[in-house]
Amino acid sequence: VCPRSAMAAALITVTLVLQHFYQYSPPGQNVTVSFCFCNKCGSSSFVAALYEAITGTEIRAAIAENPKMPRNPHNVLDWDIPGLAAARRPGDVHIGLVRDPISRYESAFRSKVMCCPNTTKPCFQDSSNPLAPRLTRVLGQPRKPCMGEHQYAQTLLQAKRQHLAGQLDPHFKPQHLVCPHGHRLPARTVALIGDAKTLGPTLRQVVQRAAFGNRTIDLKVEHATSPDHYYTFRWPATFRALCAVARDEYAVLPLPRHPRCAAFDEQ
Repeated sequence: VCPRSAMAAALITVTLVLQHFYQYSPPGQNVTVSFCFCNKCGSSSFVAALYEAITGTEIRAAIAENPKMPRNPHNVLDWDIPGLAAARRPGDVHIGLVRDPISRYESAFRSKVMCCPNTTKPCFQDSSNPLAPRLTRVLGQPRKPCMGEHQYAQTLLQAKRQHLAGQLDPHFKPQHLVCPHGHRLPARTVALIGDAKTLGPTLRQVVQRAAFGNRTIDLKVEHATSPDHYYTFRWPATFRALCAVARDEYAVLPLPRHPRCAAFDEQ
């Protein structure tokens, strides 16, 4: 069990449910494993663990050694692995990756669109992939190189109110619009606790043996973030807007609401 720090960890839950996105049929077995993941949900760790579970090879080593491997490992269909394909129906086991919505929106803000405080100078971490222009374009707003937290939250809220959330970049699109989630899940569950970067053994067991059949499995994972890089929104109005943005997600995802969202309900 990983220790939890409110400022250094964000809750991510991996849930096995009957849905679809991609599927894999392990050689020599009459079973299929389907899976779906969203951006900013711990997907990089998940994809790396999934690749190693299927091939037995670390994905970084495969990229370094094989010029045909996609530079972006999230392009799963470009892995060129027999038995791996797009899916329209769930497999015998389905793996769905979800994250607390508020934590995810904070992470996307910090890494993709954040301005330095009280400036219009970009301060986000991923300078190779600025997404503020894409975010404002959906609503027909002027192009901006970055965003403050209030504008960011209000932009996402406007997209929801104007029924444009499904057109947002995948890093900001609500999770239930990226991966569908089941409403009726088997009562029998198995809970496993660990770090998102150590999912390999569990995924290897699920993918290679489909050991859990059609049961629902919740992997509640503490996805640690360096305190120096963790960003918490400063203003109550920002949280209030994002809680409104995430309301539909919390109604669908197998996650408790963020405590600050619950606090607003009590006011």
